[in-house]
Amino acid sequence: MLRSSKLQKEVMSVLLSIGFECEEEHQDPRTGYTIDIYCPPSSSSSSSSSSSSSSSSSSSSPVAIEVDGPSHFLHGTREASGSTVLKRRHLEAVGYRFISIPYWEWDALQGAEEQEKFMREKLK
Repeated sequence: MLRSSKLQKEVMSVLLSIGFECEEEHQDPRTGYTIDIYCPPSSSSSSSSSSSSSSSSSSSSPVAIEVDGPSHFLHGTREASGSTVLKRRHLEAVGYRFISIPYWEWDALQGAEEQEKFMREKLK
């Protein structure tokens, strides 16, 4: 059974607040993977408004955002597990732009403003 983590729900909420239309727990038909947060090409509602280089890059490929909690890393390290690395490689191979949100980076952010800035940077 698939379920979103609290961390994943926080990331999704920030994406919606900055104008991205994304889908949680998206099943990719080509790979069989479930993507934590899927943003289709041109998912940003602001992609046509401001002169931002991020909007052109985010609109050209679908985006797979993986919200990586401790189970995605080797025990006691910040090194991604083999299955996490393999999933990233497979998704990139079929054309996704892959973005990882490690739990320790998200946890270090102080409030909504920092979270929004962090996600905008990741999506550039």
